[in-house]
Amino acid sequence: MKRARSRVFKSSPNKHPTPIEFARRALMSEMTFDAFTAQSLDEGFDEVLVREWPADVVLDTHTHPFDASVHVVRGNYSLTVGDQVRQLQAGDSFRLARNVPHAEHYGPEGATIWVARAN
Repeated sequence: MKRARSRVFKSSPNKHPTPIEFARRALMSEMTFDAFTAQSLDEGFDEVLVREWPADVVLDTHTHPFDASVHVVRGNYSLTVGDQVRQLQAGDSFRLARNVPHAEHYGPEGATIWVARAN
C-alpha cells in the first residue's frame, strides 16, 4: 500500500501553499478516473471518490478537514472562496487546501466530480 505524503501542495521555499489553485481545462480534459486516481495517489492524496450532485444544490459556506483535488466530469457549478467566485464546468480542475471556507452552488444539470482527499 502506498503511503501518503504529509504535504500535498508544493510551493517554493519562500512561498506558502495557495489555499486554492485552478488548472486549465485543456490540461485534464482527457483525464480518466483511473488516471486521476493514480496521479492523485502519487501526489500524496489517500482517498479518491466520485460525487454526484443533483440540480440546483446550494452548499452554504463550510470547510473540510482535508486537502482536496477536484476534477469536474459533468455539469457545472460555482465555487466561492472569499470574494472570488469561479464558474466551473466539465474539464475544469482545482485544488482546495484544508479548512478553507468556501461555498458551492450546483447548476441546473447538477454535476459529477472526482475528488481526491488528503486526510
